[in-house]
Amino acid sequence: MQHRTSEPLVHSVDEVARILGISRSLAYQEARAYVLTNGRTGIPTIKIGCRYVVPAAALERYLTIAVPDHGLGGDATPPAA
Repeated sequence: MQHRTSEPLVHSVDEVARILGISRSLAYQEARAYVLTNGRTGIPTIKIGCRYVVPAAALERYLTIAVPDHGLGGDATPPAA
């Protein structure tokens, strides 16, 4: 498998904290919650040994689900009344 792009395949939990604008401790709390609940809650995370990593594609999907567009079709124009 060869995958060479400038975008990483995974992010560290510290990187995810910066991306989301949350504290490092909250990011780790959410990563552990994801692993402990088998994905029912928390930030999508893979545990490799004692390290937690967040797949970039899973983080993107998580953000898409977490921030719905409220039926506006992606633009900021509200529907006509």
